[in-house]
Amino acid sequence: SALSDVGLRQLVPRLVEGLRADQNKKKQSSLSLISYIAYCSPRQLAAALPTVVPEVVECLFDANGGTSNAAFTALKRVAGVVSNPEIQQHVDSILDAMRNPDTETETCLDALLYSRFNTAIDVASLSLLMPVIIRGLGERESSVRGKAAQIVASLAHLVADPRRALLPYAHELLTKLQLTAQDPQAGVRATSAKAMSLLVATLSKEHVDEAVAWCHAVMRRGGTSSAEKCGAAQALVEIIGVVGGSLLESEMEALRAGCKDENSGVREAFMNVFVYAPSSLPVAMFTGFLPALFPFVLEGLADSTEKVRLVALQAGTNVINLHGLNHLGLVLPPLLEGVVSESPSGRQSSLLLASKLLIHIVTEHRRRNRLDAPASDSDSGSDDEDGMGKESTTASSAAPIDNTLRLDSARDVERSSGMSTLGHLEETLGEEGFTRLLAAIHIARSEHNAIVRQEVVTAWQGCVASPRTGLKKI
Repeated sequence: SALSDVGLRQLVPRLVEGLRADQNKKKQSSLSLISYIAYCSPRQLAAALPTVVPEVVECLFDANGGTSNAAFTALKRVAGVVSNPEIQQHVDSILDAMRNPDTETETCLDALLYSRFNTAIDVASLSLLMPVIIRGLGERESSVRGKAAQIVASLAHLVADPRRALLPYAHELLTKLQLTAQDPQAGVRATSAKAMSLLVATLSKEHVDEAVAWCHAVMRRGGTSSAEKCGAAQALVEIIGVVGGSLLESEMEALRAGCKDENSGVREAFMNVFVYAPSSLPVAMFTGFLPALFPFVLEGLADSTEKVRLVALQAGTNVINLHGLNHLGLVLPPLLEGVVSESPSGRQSSLLLASKLLIHIVTEHRRRNRLDAPASDSDSGSDDEDGMGKESTTASSAAPIDNTLRLDSARDVERSSGMSTLGHLEETLGEEGFTRLLAAIHIARSEHNAIVRQEVVTAWQGCVASPRTGLKKI
């Protein structure tokens, strides 16, 4: 009980050496000593647990039954060092997950996710959690990996002194999160990207630089799947969102080079950055850089490769759906220039986005006036409690937006309500912008590209009740 901090620091390397020994007697002696220290000097042992616990967990699966039992006894004694009351409630579940990881890991993660934390997680409590979390990040089931990543995302808020507490686990957590960020399931990728961004921002600038370098390496690597490209792009956007506008400013040149790369796979990967940026970056940050970013999207829509064009179209749709109304002055001018472009691909891509912008403006106006069928998008109230599942909503919001709009024809709306759709569009877009955009849509109804033609016809029918009135406006 008289063991000092200095004495423990000298003892820990010998304990670890004993736990890694080939002889079972040395392992069991070290495990017994850990049990004794946990009982007699818990405060001193708490600081050494990040080093000791992973070695003890390895001994749990030793072929020798005596060593395995001694390791489990040591872990139970170590669990007594935990001071966080919420973690204490789940000690049995955590120990079961360590001893039977194949069957109990998900159960333990579920219990942690649905716990409400009123007390900061200390170093000792974190050392007990980490083996389960790291095991969860390496599971085969995507759902389990997503739950583990969700817990990692919450640790930055729940751990006392997170930089010091999480540093011993940084390398292993980042390695696992890089793999889960490339998961086939979009939800898992989103949660992992959010967890990675919060983790590196909590740790240090060196960890931020390392994570950004990994994102660039994956996006430039040949032979990567769409899921891998999306995961790296989303992780980069999340890191930029957490670190701040200075990182986005420094990344602009790299984004420009990636979007202009001669390899179409690299262009596609970097274009995914603009898919996630509208929903993941803070509004003030995104709108500040929107004039510089939006031209990349328009260039992507005119790309010679279909995959790049599809990603760029999704990016443009997200920009319009999220920022089209509130920041019309930033979105409209590039579109007005694009719809009269001499380049067929550039003109057609701008017409697609212009049609989506008109449809979005009209639909939002009708929703506000309750003229369309009410959408079942009520926001359920969420508690502001600090739980392991706190980041799930934020992470999922980073996914691409599929906002397929249902649009009644302008003629039917005006018959039922007497409201002028064209009048609202003119008021919103301004007389010049409205006239130029409506003229472009009218002419584009004869475009040879079937996709463009279908989109502009839908926009025309949704905006113009009477062709004669529309032509008079033009």
